[in-house]
Amino acid sequence: MTSWSTSLATLYYGILADAVDWRSFTSGPVVDLGGGNGHVAIDLATRFPSLEFIVQDLLPNESAFKATVPPEPVSRVTYQVQDAFNPQPEDLEPSAYFLKAVFHDWPDIACIQILKILVSKMLKFGSTVIMMDQCLQEGKFPLYFEGVIRHSDIFMFSLFGAKERTLPEWEAMFATAHSRLRLEKAVQPSGSESAVMQFAIT
Repeated sequence: MTSWSTSLATLYYGILADAVDWRSFTSGPVVDLGGGNGHVAIDLATRFPSLEFIVQDLLPNESAFKATVPPEPVSRVTYQVQDAFNPQPEDLEPSAYFLKAVFHDWPDIACIQILKILVSKMLKFGSTVIMMDQCLQEGKFPLYFEGVIRHSDIFMFSLFGAKERTLPEWEAMFATAHSRLRLEKAVQPSGSESAVMQFAIT
């Protein structure tokens, strides 16, 4: 993650910022589920001053990271110890959940378990799920690039029983978690292995 955040981060931050109408999520905090040290949340908070973020992870390491960031926007980014497989805090009223490269580490059954937990908040507060993750496009990548992605697919399966997914596979997985959970928007820049996908209860 350190290597990613110091190399490709600038490119992906821009893609993420442009792909979503972030300014619309002001009814409650945006929850960065599995957000690590909060580097994505802090970048988004810098770009969108009207938003507040909660970074959830098992072992949030905010102290060292916050020390390198100016007080603003750190004041709008808080941290919370949270297992994604446990119910979300009862007092949390999120406008959106954001997951960056979380689900490609898990098999469908585990992803669906996490989604079912989030659905209860989505139904109650109209929350949205925004996801940035690998999205395979058959025959649409340069041969070498496709080879890299297929290698990642095998790697994820070997380590975690997980996989990289196509957009129809993402949609099917979300629909399995809840019959009304639908894809609202998907943005995948040309040549990017990652897509930004937005799901809501319809």
